[in-house]
Amino acid sequence: MILGTTTNIKEVCAELDYTYFLIRTRMNPLIYGIKWDEVVAYPILNFKQGSLVIDIAHSLIKQN
Repeated sequence: MILGTTTNIKEVCAELDYTYFLIRTRMNPLIYGIKWDEVVAYPILNFKQGSLVIDIAHSLIKQN
């Protein structure tokens, strides 16, 4: 997908796995709106990526 276009949430989440974003969310999840109980229950945090991507997409749509 490098230099390509992502077409769905699953592809965006897969791309995020190759970025520094994943490391940053694991280091300080509170900044990204992830609660400590979620971190304890799901330490990999993959479940949260989809909801973050959707929130960001909605924010971008509102700006246009």
